[in-house]
Amino acid sequence: MDLLVTNANVLTMDGRDTPASPTRSAIAIHAGKIVAVGRDQDVAAFRRPAMRVIDAGGRTVLPGFIEPHNHMVGYGTALIGVDARTPPNETIADLVTRLRQAAAASPSHRWILGRGYDDTGLRDMRHPTRRDLDRASTEHPIVIWHNSGHLLVANSKALAIAGITATTADPPGGRIGRLEGSAEPDGVLYEAPAQTMVSRLIPAYEPAELAAAFARAQDEFLRHGVTTIHDAHVSRLRGLDIHDTYRRMHAEGALKLRVNMFMQWDYLKELDFAPSTSRPSSTTWSSPSTGAATRSRSTPTATRPSTPSSSRTGGRFRRSPGPTTATGSSTARCAIPASSSRSVGSG
Repeated sequence: MDLLVTNANVLTMDGRDTPASPTRSAIAIHAGKIVAVGRDQDVAAFRRPAMRVIDAGGRTVLPGFIEPHNHMVGYGTALIGVDARTPPNETIADLVTRLRQAAAASPSHRWILGRGYDDTGLRDMRHPTRRDLDRASTEHPIVIWHNSGHLLVANSKALAIAGITATTADPPGGRIGRLEGSAEPDGVLYEAPAQTMVSRLIPAYEPAELAAAFARAQDEFLRHGVTTIHDAHVSRLRGLDIHDTYRRMHAEGALKLRVNMFMQWDYLKELDFAPSTSRPSSTTWSSPSTGAATRSRSTPTATRPSTPSSSRTGGRFRRSPGPTTATGSSTARCAIPASSSRSVGSG
């Protein structure tokens, strides 16, 4: 990638510039790396015939933003599901309408999934119940997650598939919501032990669905200038191998972000990667096409001496050729003005 950004207010965050008194206005990028930052006339020498040029129009250009905590794959799958957030939904009736529309466009066996509802933002000022979701469909299993992630709501079909009835006891650490004055479940499942009673039954996403979800989530991060993320929970979740998703996107050259992955200890043990004693370390990938480096970390962290840099294949880790570290890189990543609708690397 060769790029020249001119007529900009470049803030490198090194303390030499301020928004009120910028001293640098141009950036030259060659082969995905920043090769010069300075005034337009200083950087003009790096211009080449085939180089793309962006006139920033006086807008501010910043280093790529570092996001400290996210769940990338979960965010992506939420984007391809029903939008249960407020806004756009102001009432439970609005939620039901969106779920009904999704159900009408899907075969009866398909699960209808939504994420992001907020009982405190809805005019109803309460959680939806199984009865509300049944108004959307009784033929489709329906599940929507609260925006906190600490509870979900399931309709009668989903509860029946999970075998949750009036006689089902609350699991340790979780709670099954009950209809007032009754032992009948109201569809609200609190905390992971209760949520898992239903969520473990949701079919895994097809590879094409997951790739589309990941791409949408990644584009959203890049659109807002985020170029480095920290995935706080990398394990297997609802049929998804999250680490394997990153590995596949990296192998296909589709990973454009730098990723720090916090590997769950139980997941590492499943992979036979967690020895009885551990020591701090990390694994790192880098994408030849984007320069994006990916570091895997766990708490506690573990490594095998023969795999300082690795990707996973068949339940084991193997050495990856040509890694670059996630820190100390000169890879070009900067937030480009909104008019260009893209980001270019971060370093």
